[in-house]
Amino acid sequence: DSGGPNGGYDHYADSTLTILPEISGNLVSIKGTYNLESNYDYLYIYDGAGTSGKLLGCYSGSSYIPLFVSTTGPLTIRFTTDGSIVYSGFQLYVSCIINTQQKYNLIMIGELFRIK
Repeated sequence: DSGGPNGGYDHYADSTLTILPEISGNLVSIKGTYNLESNYDYLYIYDGAGTSGKLLGCYSGSSYIPLFVSTTGPLTIRFTTDGSIVYSGFQLYVSCIINTQQKYNLIMIGELFRIK
């Protein structure tokens, strides 16, 4: 978020970031934590490039973001806030995964993925 590791985020934010793997064909994984104004500030995670991909998660309030792995390479993050209270924001851990097979079938079970 705009506040960095030691500050709060901006009011009226509406930011989108697409994370691409360094090598085409590889995948991106993401997990993290968030502390946002509940029901007013949101963090969205999409599978693919842009917000037209499958919505993997929508977060508001405070908790952990489970591990997500892209199915085609990129993941997209969107962050929106209102104009009132700001909290500490979010911290994401991003990794690139070598895709050793052409396709993965990911099944979400609770907060874990099983790869078939």
